[in-house]
Amino acid sequence: SELRLGYENTFDTDVGVKTASFSHGFTTGKLRTLLTASWEQSGELMLRERAFTASFDRRPYGGLDFRNANIPGGAGRVSRTGTVPLPGLAVTSTAIPAGTTGVNLTVTDYANAGAIADPFDAGAYSQFAAAYERTSFLAKFDYAFRDWLELYASARYAKNRNYQLNTPIQASNLSIPVGYPGNPFGIAVSLNKTFTDLIPTRLSADETKAFTVGATGRLAHDWRYDASVSLADSRTQSEGDAGTTITAALFTAAVTAGPAPNLFYDGTRVASPNAPGTVEALTTIARDEEKDQTWTYAFQVDG
Repeated sequence: SELRLGYENTFDTDVGVKTASFSHGFTTGKLRTLLTASWEQSGELMLRERAFTASFDRRPYGGLDFRNANIPGGAGRVSRTGTVPLPGLAVTSTAIPAGTTGVNLTVTDYANAGAIADPFDAGAYSQFAAAYERTSFLAKFDYAFRDWLELYASARYAKNRNYQLNTPIQASNLSIPVGYPGNPFGIAVSLNKTFTDLIPTRLSADETKAFTVGATGRLAHDWRYDASVSLADSRTQSEGDAGTTITAALFTAAVTAGPAPNLFYDGTRVASPNAPGTVEALTTIARDEEKDQTWTYAFQVDG
């Protein structure tokens, strides 16, 4: 029998990898058996944990600026199309006031909001390597009846789980109707903002089961044969707890049903005033699943 335990980590930040494995083999008469099990778990590595990957603005390294030019950081931005200023202001776009709870906002609040923040930088919220967990088991059996007949069987099981962080939920050119809480302008406006306090997690998992039974042995004149039947059953699934973008149709339905979600709070500074799941329900969740089953029949003779 053999038992191994392991722990690995980097010198800077915690991305520890834990491993454990166990194997045991024995022989009883004509029966040989091997059993193994393994487990591995790793933490995540964020781009922000390394200075040279912390920002999507790659210009300091001779690259391009990949920040989202349409959506600012900070509390976000409201705007109207065309060249006519927002009512009560001298500009067509204005920042959402920093630190606001999104309640009872006035035109004066927007007038005093200051400059619109720099483009949203997803580098602060993106993973370089996702956290994961892996488990596997194996059992093998061989039974030698005679020189010409040895039966064997094996069973395998493996499961991998990856925990991926998506970029925070965003509102991109979302039309906010007249009279909506946070819109004091008397006209419909467009909302562009990132809810940095709402970061969806996506779980990707694949599970595999495999079974084999067979027989092998010696034939005349030093020939050998091997016959086997195998079944491999796999399932791959990917599901998030929320989407990444507020969709217009779901937003309109939520406004009609009421009460209106608070979309104007500054998630970089204050806690969400909404009930848990309120903003997440305005997004479309992507779910993927694939199942596969394969039978394999094999027979070979060599000599």
